[in-house]
Amino acid sequence: MSVYAYDESIVKSFNKIFNKDVSINVVENLFDFKAFIGRDDLQLPIINITRTGWAINDSRNHSMKFTGSELGHYVDEESGIIYFKGVRMMPININYQVDVFTDTRKENDLIMRELIFYLSTHPTLLVDIPYGLDIQHVFNLILDDTVEDNSDIAEHKNRGRYFRQTIGMYIDNAYLWKSYDESQIDMDFTFEMYSPKIEDEDLIEKESIDLPINKEGD
Repeated sequence: MSVYAYDESIVKSFNKIFNKDVSINVVENLFDFKAFIGRDDLQLPIINITRTGWAINDSRNHSMKFTGSELGHYVDEESGIIYFKGVRMMPININYQVDVFTDTRKENDLIMRELIFYLSTHPTLLVDIPYGLDIQHVFNLILDDTVEDNSDIAEHKNRGRYFRQTIGMYIDNAYLWKSYDESQIDMDFTFEMYSPKIEDEDLIEKESIDLPINKEGD
């Protein structure tokens, strides 16, 4: 599963948060974002989610990318071979930027307030893992501490009046997912056991031990 599945999960959650006529767009890089905010047909309010980058997290336990986890098994009808279905995971962090565009500053503050309250009290979201695995992963969506006011007041006369606030957020427990099917391998081992011949009489077990008898004068 690629990183994009987390993008889709976040958009679904945002739609649930606001439950009103708010357009939510995903722009995957800042170059597209600059073109997006320069459009003449910008209809407000708009919440824009930009994935700013992601990285492999070496500080987390990533042994699962080698060993994987078994999720079940099935039998091939033709060959009769048992196959085990499993998944391997590589830990990553994903960073996002959320921009709120509105006609008025009051509306902008209200939308940002709703977003912060909801994610601060409900930080856990679900992502569906495809590839026939039929499982879900719980991840944390954490907000940055600072909200930036990026309203370009100087351009209001040229582009129309809009207000923009920006906040960063990140996922610190995401994974890259990869499914696999492995067959069960039957291995036959033959063991030959033998007993060595003992030639040294001192090592041969005796039924009785003759103890020396002390004689007078000895």
